[in-house]
Amino acid sequence: VILEGPTCSGKTELILELAALCRQKLEIIPVHAETEISDLLSGFKPLIVGGDGPACAELNAVIGLLVNKMKKSEVLAFSMEMMNAGNEWKSIVAVVRDYVQRSEDSELETRFDALLCYENIDREAFFLAEGRLPKAMRQGHWVLLEGLSLAQPSLLSFLYPYLDSRRDFAGGAVHPGFRLLATSNAARQGSNGVPHAIVNRGLRMCLPPVDEACRL
Repeated sequence: VILEGPTCSGKTELILELAALCRQKLEIIPVHAETEISDLLSGFKPLIVGGDGPACAELNAVIGLLVNKMKKSEVLAFSMEMMNAGNEWKSIVAVVRDYVQRSEDSELETRFDALLCYENIDREAFFLAEGRLPKAMRQGHWVLLEGLSLAQPSLLSFLYPYLDSRRDFAGGAVHPGFRLLATSNAARQGSNGVPHAIVNRGLRMCLPPVDEACRL
């Protein structure tokens, strides 16, 4: 469900009230131009306390750039392969290297090669930290993507596989109680709008300004 309307039209408040009435846990995720894929879905972290944080940050950055260059059909396959890669660095590298080579992007290849030069990186272990969206899908919570129209188009394209009617995803089965909601303000500065590919996968509702009735 996408609630669209101007600032102060009560979009978020309406969803908060609905969740309270239904006694549903609601995860609110603010979305803006700087939101990255790892903020919504998943990202790598050191398995060992005190592990190489900068290497993890760079790994997540490379994956984000890589996904932005993928076709929509490749995104889900990549997600599943990464989930199956386990915790070992070599397994993760094998999957990422394969897709980097397919991209035929010299800048991305250079950045990936530089990632392998981190000291002791081959002896580090990583785990794929579950993001807020997959966790909510598994546990049956509601998720509100607040300000969806401010997101970069590349981020929105990564969400397509998660919006299909199928009841499973790379992280397992989707809980029947899961609901994905979003707010949008097309008139707000910096808005990129919401692609038809997302609108067509759900229900779109337009809310007027809360004081419109008073003006009438």
